[in-house]
Formats: sequence, C-alpha cells, structure tokens
Amino acid sequence: MSEPPQRRRQFRRMVLGGVLAIHVFIYWSLAFALRSSDDVHRVIAVGVMLGQCSLAVILATMFVSGKLARIAIACSAALACWYGISTVFYWGLGEPGAAWWAIAISVQTIVCLVGMEVIERTRSHCSTSSAVALQSGSTPFQFPIRSLIVLTTMAAIGFAVVDFGQRRGWWSTDSLNVQEGIMMVVVGFIVGVTALLCVIALASPKRHVVAARLVAVTGSVLLLAILLQWGAVQAGMDRSADPTLAVVLLGTQAGCIVITLSIVNRVSGAR
Repeated sequence: MSEPPQRRRQFRRMVLGGVLAIHVFIYWSLAFALRSSDDVHRVIAVGVMLGQCSLAVILATMFVSGKLARIAIACSAALACWYGISTVFYWGLGEPGAAWWAIAISVQTIVCLVGMEVIERTRSHCSTSSAVALQSGSTPFQFPIRSLIVLTTMAAIGFAVVDFGQRRGWWSTDSLNVQEGIMMVVVGFIVGVTALLCVIALASPKRHVVAARLVAVTGSVLLLAILLQWGAVQAGMDRSADPTLAVVLLGTQAGCIVITLSIVNRVSGAR
C-alpha cells in the first residue's frame, strides 16, 4: 500500500529536479546574455543572479532537512552569485566592488536563511501537510561525520577568504568607503526581504489570496526600490539618481522567484 505514494514522491522529485535545472540554465543564460548591454540590461542580469541566490536558499530550506547542508548550499549559491556579478561589472578580487557585493550578498543570504527558518517553523506548527520539512530520521543530537566535514570545509573557506582580503586590504577604510559599505548592507537586507515577501505571498492554497498578496508585494517592491535609490544617493554612489534601476533590480529578482516558486509548488504538490 505504501509503494505507489513513495513512487509518486520519487517521480515528483525527479520532475522537480529537472524543472529547477532548466530554470537555472535559462536564468543564467539570460543573465550572461544581458551583461554586456546597457545599464538597464546589466541591472536585469544582476537581479537574475540575486534571485538565483535567494531561490537556492529558499528551496534548500524547503526541501533539505540537514541544517549544515542548507548552509553549504547557501554559501555555494552566494559564491556563484558573487562570481556572476563580477562578470557584469568587470571588477577583480582586489577592487572595492568585490568587497561591496560580498557584503551585500552575505547579508542577503543570512536574511533569507533566517527568514525561511522562521517561515518553515511557523508552517510546521500551523499545518501537518508540510511533511518535507519534517522528514528527517536522525535524532536531534546526532552529528555524523559528513556534517563535520561540511562544517570544517566551509569554515576553512571562510577563514581563507577573510585572510586573503585582509592581506589585500579589502577591509581597510582606505580601500572601502564606509558609507558605501553600509549602503551595501542595506542593499543585501532589502534584496533578502523582497525574496521573503514573495515566499509569503505564495504561501496560500487560495488563488485570490495569492493574487491579493502579489499586488501587495508589487507595492512593497516599489517602496523598497525608492528607499534603496534614496539611500544610494545619500551614500554618494555613482549613477544612483535614476530610481528606474532600483525598481528593475528588485522587480527582476521578485519575478524570478515568483515564477520558479509557483512552478515548484505545483510540481511538488505542496499546495
């Protein structure tokens, strides 16, 4: 009696993996195709990459039970996003732009991780249908060797990056403007909050509720974009007088997340 549901779940996971692989390929192909165009198209490319970073964290929290595995996926997505943005703006490892976007992407990843943990715990208390998040067979005090390997590897990478940046002078006030550094923290926070708003908007089985929430998300994106543009002007960042770029950045990211999560919810049968 238990074989058909188990086969169905396995088939859904295979289909879901294929859908996600196709989406990753399409999004990154679009981003790399637009990176050498004008300012608006480059901002769209950056928004796509930031959206992919947020999606990786969101989907890892939804479908991966181990916390260390979630952290490893989030760190890998952040590094991929950081590399992708470097190809758009053509900065090297020793330039201030590398540190600025490292700050923004790190904050974005942390906001998405913490926010999704809160959302998933709330879902698990309110509904018994979220079985994927509760599918861990290990005891709370188990610490397998693979978790130790993942933890030490990620820690070694983190210390290596910090040491490399310190020797290159990334963290000194001479090479990194303090106001711009603070602004990049704000950028990461706003990008992460935008991603979480999309998750909350789609967290309902009723279509009219989802539609109303998406309208609210659209208004929130506009308000956050205005705040983002105003902060960029106050920080003295270049080419920040036009609010269109901030709207395009957040709108592109939100669009990627909404499209992918809608398909994921339908394929996985979570809704």
